[in-house]
Amino acid sequence: MTETLPAGFQRVPARVRSADRSPRDLFLHAKPWQFGRQGRKYRIVAERMRRLSRVLSRFDRSGNCKSIFALVKTILERVRSAELHYPEQGPPYLRRMKWSRRTVFEYLRRLEAQKICSKAGLLAYHGTRRRLLHAERLLSVPVESCTSTRRESRTRIESLDSKKVHLGGKKHNHHADDAACVPKEPYRRSAESVPYQTRLARFTAMARLNILARTTESPESVDWILRTVIGRALQARTTIRSAAYLERGFESQVADDEAQLERGGAELVATASEMRRKIAFVQACVEQATREGRRARDVLAERLPP
Repeated sequence: MTETLPAGFQRVPARVRSADRSPRDLFLHAKPWQFGRQGRKYRIVAERMRRLSRVLSRFDRSGNCKSIFALVKTILERVRSAELHYPEQGPPYLRRMKWSRRTVFEYLRRLEAQKICSKAGLLAYHGTRRRLLHAERLLSVPVESCTSTRRESRTRIESLDSKKVHLGGKKHNHHADDAACVPKEPYRRSAESVPYQTRLARFTAMARLNILARTTESPESVDWILRTVIGRALQARTTIRSAAYLERGFESQVADDEAQLERGGAELVATASEMRRKIAFVQACVEQATREGRRARDVLAERLPP
């Protein structure tokens, strides 16, 4: 029986179910969480995998994603052109990303590790590689976080009971109870956990290499000046947190030494000229005493100011 609709109306086709979608549609409408959680920056990794799979799925016109013949150069060009549709500002996992040939190979390897993408030989000897996308490998449920969920503990139950008792009285700080129920995050090794002497030795080696690369100082003098800078920092109870601190200390120490050398040279010149004047004065006194037949000591006493 044919159903008749009023004039000006038309039947809208029913929404295609996910089971009836082609693999290409599944990749085009995939969410980042369907690619799993990998590494510390899992959001950026999942988003890059999603964008790369979207580009790969468009190479197969049949929509089955079983015959993808594309050069890495072509894939890189398509990915870069697709990035122009994303904003330049925003969270790192939502804004425009940079792609290189190395990045394409890296995320193809990640897709193959999760068996979302696979290789199926070459089109010819030294020809284009054939790639396949497997939509059934996409996750249907988000992966749970490694942090365990909050559970009802004794403290939480007691706080709920006290809330019932003290409804009209003094307010209870339930936020503190909730915080006590939440388990702590797993320990992560940070830079501060490395012993200070180990980090200081690493910074010293880096600064030594950088200084020797851009100066003509001998290694012995560089080591001596760096030890001086470290000694001053320890005396002032200053924590050295980078190699740049040692490099700046080296430069300032060299500048101070040059200035001190210039001042010392000027003092030596002044001392030498004064000695010459004194010697000339004594010689003049001796000559006068010889001409007058007197003792030089008497003549020197007369000519010296009182």
